[in-house]
Amino acid sequence: MLLKKWLSLCNEKTKRPTNKETTFSHMTWKKQPADSNTYLFADRDQPLGEMRFDSTLTSADCSFGNLHFRIYKKGFWATTPQIVLADGTLLLEARSENWYGSTQILHCGTKIFKARWQNKPLAELIIYETDRKYPLLSTRLKTAGCETLTDLEISDAVRSLPEFPYLLAYIWHSFLPVAAQGMDNDTLVLLAAGA
Repeated sequence: MLLKKWLSLCNEKTKRPTNKETTFSHMTWKKQPADSNTYLFADRDQPLGEMRFDSTLTSADCSFGNLHFRIYKKGFWATTPQIVLADGTLLLEARSENWYGSTQILHCGTKIFKARWQNKPLAELIIYETDRKYPLLSTRLKTAGCETLTDLEISDAVRSLPEFPYLLAYIWHSFLPVAAQGMDNDTLVLLAAGA
């Protein structure tokens, strides 16, 4: 009981500012079929995209509507996520801001975004535009009773960006190993917040 109260207090302290007119919708990542590494992303039961991961969860082939691309990690230590088209055209590349930090700079065409990991009190990954104060996307672990859930917040501002599918693929590709540790079924219910 004391732990539950402490976690709720921690969740209150780590809330980020949002617009007062925030709307919510439920989104799901569902394994298709349950024994594979393919995840279907749906908003209100409308399929948005699909990611087919390899057996090590380090690379994935992605389809979002007419867009087909691949996300993987390159480099000696496999620390540089990249998203490329089938012909090798680079769409997004993430590089660490510095060697010791928890922030990555995402270069997506001519736009630059920041992705930051934090642990307050559970793991969270947040994506910002470099000139914005509010997050565009964030995913984090949350507790509900004795369960660990994955929560995804998506602002309305990011939905209209042409980079949205790449940012969504990046955030799930990066966060899946963390979320997989707490998964005890094949469907993750994600809460999407439009700000």
